[in-house]
Amino acid sequence: MKRISPIVSLWMSLAMAVAIYFIVYATGGTATAYPHLMYLPIILSSFLGNWQTAIAVAAVAGLLLSQWLMPLSVADGTVQAFASWSFRLLMFLMVAVWTKSLAGLVQRRQEAERRQNQQILDFQYASLTALINLAETRDPETTGVHMQRMQEYAWYLLEKLPVVEPEDRWLMASAVAFHDIGKVAIPDRILLKEDPLTDEEWEVMKQHPIIGAKVLDDIFSQAMKSRALDKTVMNYISTARDIILYHHERADGNGYPHGLKGHEIPISAQVTAMCDVYDALRAPRPYKEGSSHEEAVRSIRHSVGTHFTTQLVDAFMRAEAGFRRAYERHPNST
Repeated sequence: MKRISPIVSLWMSLAMAVAIYFIVYATGGTATAYPHLMYLPIILSSFLGNWQTAIAVAAVAGLLLSQWLMPLSVADGTVQAFASWSFRLLMFLMVAVWTKSLAGLVQRRQEAERRQNQQILDFQYASLTALINLAETRDPETTGVHMQRMQEYAWYLLEKLPVVEPEDRWLMASAVAFHDIGKVAIPDRILLKEDPLTDEEWEVMKQHPIIGAKVLDDIFSQAMKSRALDKTVMNYISTARDIILYHHERADGNGYPHGLKGHEIPISAQVTAMCDVYDALRAPRPYKEGSSHEEAVRSIRHSVGTHFTTQLVDAFMRAEAGFRRAYERHPNST
C-alpha cells in the first residue's frame, strides 16, 4: 500500500482542523464538548505524517481554539481565560508527541516483522532453488539450459492459452523449473541408467512426482508455521506442486501417478508436460539423436487425445515458432 506523503497528510489534517473550528463556533464556543473533536486531526497527522506535521497540526489546532479566535461562549461573547486555552494547547502538543511516538514504535515493529518474514521467504526460495540445482547435478537430462528452455517454452505456450489469466502466467512459467525435483530421491543406478529400465525400475522412477510433491508439502507446512506466506507465495507453491505431481499425466488417462484424464489435469501441469515432451524430442541423448523442429511438431500434433488435449495442441501449434527460437537460443553444451 502506497504511503501518504507528509505534505498531503498535513493539508488533510489542517482542513479537518479548520472544519472542526467552524463546528465549535457554530455550536456555541469552547464551553461545549465539541473542542475535543480537535484531537482527530492531531491523531491523524501523527499516524500519517512526520514529527513536523504532527507538531504543526497540534499547534494550529491550539491556536484555532485560542482566546483570540474562539470565545468561551459565542452567545454572550465571553472570552476564554488565558490559562484555559494555553493548557488546551499544551494537551494538544502532548497528545501529538505521545501518538507520534506510539506510531513510530508500531512502524518499527512492523518493519522488523516484515524483514524477518522476507528473510524466511528468501531462505525458503533458496531451499527450493537448491533442490532444483541438486536435481540438475544428479540427472544429466536436467541441465541449466533445459530449465531455461522449459521456462521460455511455457511463456510462449501460455500466451496462446486464453483460459490462463495473464497474472497467472508468470507463476506457471517460473514454477516449471520445479517439475523434476523428486528425482533427487531416485537411486543413481536407475536415474543414470542408459539402457531401458526394467518394469521394476520403471515403477521406482514413476515415484518421483509423488516424492517431489511431498518435499514441497513439507516446505509449505513449515512456511505456514512461520506465518510468512502471503497469497501470492501460496499460489506459487500450489502451482509448483501441481506441476511436480501431475506433469506425467496424459489426456487419455494412461499417465502417472494418478491416471488423471483430460481436463482433470491442472493446466499448469499440462503446459509443463508439453514443454518437457518437446524438449525431450529435440534434445540428443546418448541413446538417440535429437529430432528436428518439424519432426517434434508432427509428433505432438499426432498426440491429440492421447498425450495432450485438443486445446493444448492447438495452442502449441500457434506457439511452435517460439519453441523453435527458444531451443535455438539455448542449445545443449557440447
